[in-house]
Amino acid sequence: MPQNIVTEDHIEQEALKTLDDEGYSVIYAPTIAPAPEGNGEREKYSDVVLTNRLRKALVRINPSNP
Repeated sequence: MPQNIVTEDHIEQEALKTLDDEGYSVIYAPTIAPAPEGNGEREKYSDVVLTNRLRKALVRINPSNP
C-alpha cells in the first residue's frame, strides 16, 4: 500500500494546526451542537454562522460602533 496517501483527515488536521498557530481557538463540534447535546449555540446543525458569537466578536473588535 502506498505510504503517501493524503486523506481528508490529514488535510483537516493540517488546517486546524495552521489556524491554531495563527491564534484561533479550535472548538470541538459537539460542544456547539444544538441543545440538548451541546450548549445550544446553534439551533440546528445547518446553522453555519454562530450569530451570538459573531455579535460578541464585533462588539469586542469595534467597541465604539453601535
